[in-house]
Amino acid sequence: MNASSPLLAALWLEALDDFLFRGTTPKPSLERIFGGQVMAQSVNAAARTAPPGRELHSFHAYFLRPGDPERPILFEVEPVRDGRTTSTRRVVAIQRGRAIYVASLSFMDQAPGFSHQEPMPPGTPPDEMETEEEYLARMARKYPGKFTTERLFPEWEIRWPRGFDPFEAAGRAPVLETWLRLRTRVPVDPLHSWTLLAYASDFGLVAAASLPHAIDPFRERIQMLSLDHGMWFHDLGDVNDWLYYRAESHWSGRGRGLNIGKIYQRDGRLLATTVQEGLMRLTQS
Repeated sequence: MNASSPLLAALWLEALDDFLFRGTTPKPSLERIFGGQVMAQSVNAAARTAPPGRELHSFHAYFLRPGDPERPILFEVEPVRDGRTTSTRRVVAIQRGRAIYVASLSFMDQAPGFSHQEPMPPGTPPDEMETEEEYLARMARKYPGKFTTERLFPEWEIRWPRGFDPFEAAGRAPVLETWLRLRTRVPVDPLHSWTLLAYASDFGLVAAASLPHAIDPFRERIQMLSLDHGMWFHDLGDVNDWLYYRAESHWSGRGRGLNIGKIYQRDGRLLATTVQEGLMRLTQS
């Protein structure tokens, strides 16, 4: 844990007992707890109860209720099974005595096998993109009085392709490309990799399904939030270096949108695959 980083201090949970942990929300925060935070904290809790040497290879989660960023979160870990080569954990995140999030996580011993991956798509390197500060300033000029320049995730450096505007009148292809890296240096080890990749996996994933529909958030009231999230870990990631996150949506309808994401290291290694369904509907008030 890096005590100088509010984010890392929040993600590395306080152990209250062998299978009980407590977490908080760093400031600044959204009105409700960012989904990536709860996922990262549940990963951190479950991984610290798994047998040494077992690798997290997947988790599947449901967001049940909005989280209150002003209150601590209890994480109850259930050691469902420890087999000869795999371990299963169930984590429930609780506030005010009620579950706000539940996840199942699977750990596995390393094993030799066949290997292949989808290549990282070609594109603009992050060094040639506008910074997040430049992006926010450009959007504030384009939408005076409607767009904040406050950075919601100040501990991450985030960049999008130059000219990106999720609110433009014309619909876009349902693809959202994001480059990101952590500003605070952390060790390159499994627990940091799993925890921080889980956090980053919620950056913009639900938004990919909205891009073809030219939604104007300044005129239309849109409810968008994550319903569930699945993640598969393929390789050890270094969040100190640039990560390329490509989110695509292949379907939306019935008030929902389905999104698939792939996280690559800058060297082209595929680190993780994500799938998320989100609520995406017009509201009356």
